[in-house]
Amino acid sequence: MEMQDLDPKDVLEVKDIIGILEAWRHVGGTVVRFRPIKEARQKILTSKTRARHPILLLTSEELIRDVSNKFFLFFSEEIVLFRMASKVPPGLEHFSRLNQAIWFHQPNTVSSTEPALILLVGWMDATPRHMAKYAAGYEKLYPSARILIITTTQIDAAFRTHTANLNRIKPALNVLYTLPPSAKLLVHFFSNGGGFTTTMIAKAYKERMGRTLPVTAMILDSSPGRATYEATVRAFSVALPNNIILRTIGNLILRIFFVLYKLGYLLQGKMDLVDQARMDLNDKSIFDTDAPRMYIYSVADNMVAWQAVEEHGDEAQSLGYTIDREKFLESGHAAHLLVDADRYWATVKRLWGSVS
Repeated sequence: MEMQDLDPKDVLEVKDIIGILEAWRHVGGTVVRFRPIKEARQKILTSKTRARHPILLLTSEELIRDVSNKFFLFFSEEIVLFRMASKVPPGLEHFSRLNQAIWFHQPNTVSSTEPALILLVGWMDATPRHMAKYAAGYEKLYPSARILIITTTQIDAAFRTHTANLNRIKPALNVLYTLPPSAKLLVHFFSNGGGFTTTMIAKAYKERMGRTLPVTAMILDSSPGRATYEATVRAFSVALPNNIILRTIGNLILRIFFVLYKLGYLLQGKMDLVDQARMDLNDKSIFDTDAPRMYIYSVADNMVAWQAVEEHGDEAQSLGYTIDREKFLESGHAAHLLVDADRYWATVKRLWGSVS
């Protein structure tokens, strides 16, 4: 077939095929080697590559960039899943993995007094291994409850688009959509990262179902705080390497990033993600006042100030929410379970006992 005889539809199909081949060969290989996507894209756009595949001459650079980006995301996620498939965290062997961020446990038994579903949303960069400790505690307390674990990374919170984040939580939303309005749902989230994901879930649920998420009770663990300079830098610096030189450089970059981050929202006339989640949690159009809340926090938390948590609780109470508090004195951020497990689970039982 001559080039001039190509139908536009055929060009699109061939372009996709070439895009797949090139993305696999260049982008896929780049991801495996942890090289920048820019390097792979440049290879695809070189005259040498395009000369080998004349059909690419009919394809705009914009389309090629789009194809390479899509395959970069696809391959990077698949590689992560492949690498982690053989490393199931202890305690989650009986959970099903719905995607790279979500784990789901479905017991065979049913109870009228236990939660029908526990939504467990981790702090920023909490790993499945971290969340397994909380899941184990819940399985002991409420063996018949289904448990849905959701993790949130720094990339999710700071760089992913809203659409990409909706795709991340989609499997969880699909589970929540099946809940009847009278279902017993316990929501337990940690820190500002968990608050960000939880409020996004609640808003997406309402948009689809036309009603608020049927929360029976809510636990706000080490949350909500405020996006202050030092607290934000501390939160993001947790993932920095231990090497003192790399850590110092990373810390400097984080401080510059924070200024640009806040400036970006200021210029757009928008709230940052932390303040937005904080406000959404007390929005009665998103979370009904019928669900009592338990604030678990600590004076020793150096990322979320105890005053910020108490201020939010006071505001919630003034709006008609029923609240309770458990104030630790020595536990670090999202680490109350490690300091006093008996007290921690007694607090959870106290909240659920008030509604069951």
